[in-house]
Amino acid sequence: MWRTLFLRSWQRVVASVNVNFRLGPTGPRIVWFGKYSKGSSFETPTATTQSSRTSNYLASPILPLIAALSWPVINLKNKDDVEAETKELFNNALRSAWASDFVSAERTLKKLIRHLRIAYFKHLLSDVEYLQQRSRVSAELANVSLALGKLSTAEKLFKEVIRNVTAAGIPTDDAMVVELSLKLALVYQKMSRLEDAASGFLYCIKTQESRFTSGNIEDADQRSNEQALLGMCHNYYSKIFPDLKHVLLRNFAAFILKNATFAVEPRKIG
Repeated sequence: MWRTLFLRSWQRVVASVNVNFRLGPTGPRIVWFGKYSKGSSFETPTATTQSSRTSNYLASPILPLIAALSWPVINLKNKDDVEAETKELFNNALRSAWASDFVSAERTLKKLIRHLRIAYFKHLLSDVEYLQQRSRVSAELANVSLALGKLSTAEKLFKEVIRNVTAAGIPTDDAMVVELSLKLALVYQKMSRLEDAASGFLYCIKTQESRFTSGNIEDADQRSNEQALLGMCHNYYSKIFPDLKHVLLRNFAAFILKNATFAVEPRKIG
C-alpha cells in the first residue's frame, strides 16, 4: 500500500513541473514572463500567456538592460558567434567539473546561461534552440550545485529541466526524465526529505522496469544503459531502507535474470 502511495505522490511531483506551451510555426514555443524566484537569478521564469516574443521582452525590464549593457562585452553578430561562444564556455565548464573545480564550473555555467539569454533576445536563437540549450546547461549546473551542496538550488534546477524537457514533448517515462528524477530524489535524500526521496526512487524503479520489459529496446548498448540506470535506482532506494537492502538488491537481480532473454538474439540454425 505504501509503495503505491509513494509512486502516486511522485507522479504528482513530475506532473507538477510541467509548463504551459503553445505551438508556433517552428515547433513548441515556450512563453516566458521573466519573473524569477527570489535568490535565484538563473531560475526558469514562470510560464504565462504573453502574446508575442516582443511582449515577453518588454515584460521583463531587466533582461533588455542586461542585453544592452553586455553588448560591448559579448559582441554577438550571427549564429556562428553564438555557437562558438556556447561551445567554448560549455567545454570550459566541463573541464572544471572534471577537475573537481566546481566553483569555477558554476561560474562558467552561469555566464553561459547569460550568454544564451542575450543571444535569444537578440533573435540569434529560436525558441526551440534556446529551450534545448538552456536545459542542457541547467542540467549540468544542477549537477554542479549538487556537488557543492547547494541543495535548494539543485532542486530548483532539476525541476526546471524536467519542466522544459517534458514541455518539449519528451515522455515522462523517457530515460532522460527518469535520470533527472533520480537525481532530484537524491537531492531530497540529502535534504533528509526521505519520504519524497523514497517516492522518487520508487517512481524511477517502476518506470525503468516497465521500459525494460516493454520489448521496445532492441539495441544492446541502449539496453545495457537502461539496466545500469535501473541498478542505480535500486541502489539509491536500498540506502534509504538499509534493513531491506539485501532483499531489494536480490529482487533486482532476479528481475534482470528473468528478463535477460529479451537481450539475447536467437541463434540461426544451419
